[in-house]
Amino acid sequence: MPRLMRRASWLLLVLPIGCVSVPSPEESSRPLPVPHEWAEYAAAKPVADSGWVSTFRDESLSRIVDVAMKENRDVGRLAARIKSAEAESVIAGAAARPQVNGSLNADRSQRNFIGFPGSGLFGGLTSQDEVVFSSLANTFDLTLNLRWELDIWGRIRAGRQATLEQLAATRSDYEAARLSLAGQICRTWFRLAAARERSNLAQEALNVFAETERIAEVEFREGIQRPGRDAASELSLARVDVATARSTLTAREADLPALRRRVEVLMGQYPEGALSSGGRLPGLPGTPPAGIPAEVLERRPDLVASERRLASADRRVVEAKRSLLPAISLTGSHGSSSPELSRLLDGDLSVWNLAGNLAQPILDGQRLRQTVKVRQADVEFALAEYEQSVLTAFQEVEDALSLEQSLAAQEAAVAESVRLADEAMAQSRKAYQAGTGDILTMLNAQQRFITARGALIDIRLQRLENRIDLHLALGGDFRTGRP
Repeated sequence: MPRLMRRASWLLLVLPIGCVSVPSPEESSRPLPVPHEWAEYAAAKPVADSGWVSTFRDESLSRIVDVAMKENRDVGRLAARIKSAEAESVIAGAAARPQVNGSLNADRSQRNFIGFPGSGLFGGLTSQDEVVFSSLANTFDLTLNLRWELDIWGRIRAGRQATLEQLAATRSDYEAARLSLAGQICRTWFRLAAARERSNLAQEALNVFAETERIAEVEFREGIQRPGRDAASELSLARVDVATARSTLTAREADLPALRRRVEVLMGQYPEGALSSGGRLPGLPGTPPAGIPAEVLERRPDLVASERRLASADRRVVEAKRSLLPAISLTGSHGSSSPELSRLLDGDLSVWNLAGNLAQPILDGQRLRQTVKVRQADVEFALAEYEQSVLTAFQEVEDALSLEQSLAAQEAAVAESVRLADEAMAQSRKAYQAGTGDILTMLNAQQRFITARGALIDIRLQRLENRIDLHLALGGDFRTGRP
């Protein structure tokens, strides 16, 4: 077993690697300390589950994801790669089986005999004349040839195992693509819902500012004069806010078709923008659990794929080393040869041979030995890639758990600002209508309320997207509470 494979002993805490043995203390490098629970969250235990999309309790979203899993072109492309990898695994195993081929040959030849002098025996020819005799011959051969390499050293088996490990990696890539696709759809669907809420908010803001403009215009037309207030200026300010709100509404509505088309493309459908957009943003489902990283990461398909590629690279080293050993094979043939096609199946005309072959590389320009070094370097590369993938997975989970708490605190603060802004807007409107307030204060309060409402939509969307990232980092669903 390559020594570098032993460096990954700490990874056994995360994912089992069948081709790696437990190292001795002197062979091991310093192991990476793996926590027994997430540092940023310690409340529950994740368990494997594939139904994480349904936790958002949105039937339309679940149906869209189901359609995309069947129709998405990227997923279909990876499904085709699985078929190709399956065929490659069959090809790799074919070398260990007897190879038989048949041949049927037909040959017709003519032979001339020249130089027989004549002596009058053949029509009075003289001795200077020569007689040319010719002979026609037909030959038909039917042969079955057999070749079978005896895989005594296991070279062919090692190659076959490497191909099977690569097939497993390809299947895991397929599952990783499906997981990523579900995440993309959920993220785009929630952005569509958020865009719809922003559009509704923009319409609500336009209505609020339009009402303020109406009040200011009534006072201006009626010539109502109040100390320290200019009705014309107040009307102009109100009209500015109305125009701004109308522009914002147009921009918000323009965001919707692009997001609809994005969802349709992910579903494998023509992007006509006719998809019925979702309603409001859903509430965040439950509280994210935490637990032992090994129980989480062992189901992540991208890590499984990386681990299988590491195992495949290790088997390629074995295959390359055993290519240095003699190749032993049996060859044989059986058939018949006859001048008449009708007698090819006549047992009396059968011929056969059987031989054993031993082939040992002697001089190959160091090709085979350098191939071993190449395969060993491939193992080092695959091991480093796998270790980095595991560290990245740890980071993704910790980041998502940490951000979950931060966003929850932010949402609570923004919700409080919305409540206070609503109260301030109501008080300013009441004071303005009573003649004790000014329009600037009311317009400012309205702007603050609309801004706070928009910030609340943004933070809710961020929490949903972070929850999606957490599911992707965990490799699937989790159940709240401890089993």
